[in-house]
Amino acid sequence: MMIYNPPLLLRSQDDMFAQNRIKNTLLGFNWDFIYTGKYIDKQKTQIELSVSTWVIDHDENLYMRCCTYSGNRSTWKQVIKDQLYKMMGEIDIEVNLIKSETRYFMITQEKYIKPEA
Repeated sequence: MMIYNPPLLLRSQDDMFAQNRIKNTLLGFNWDFIYTGKYIDKQKTQIELSVSTWVIDHDENLYMRCCTYSGNRSTWKQVIKDQLYKMMGEIDIEVNLIKSETRYFMITQEKYIKPEA
């Protein structure tokens, strides 16, 4: 029997884009992300997750998205990936280039920022 794990719900989104889109992705770009989160119930099944993703193009224009999600923790890694892929698509990075750039994309503890007390 397969249990349905609903995706985390988007609670807020802030975009800080230097421009509407990257003018020439073939010149290159860099991307990265950080995340933090906390449990919001005693059973440790519900979380609040904050994710910041960014792209810096060849001309050093910054495209940054900060989102907060909440819900069942089971899909938190997929939410981070989806946020990055969606943002890249919205600034006109071609799908095949996104796949190429993120082929080794892994969510590691190094990208986790401890929440402030």
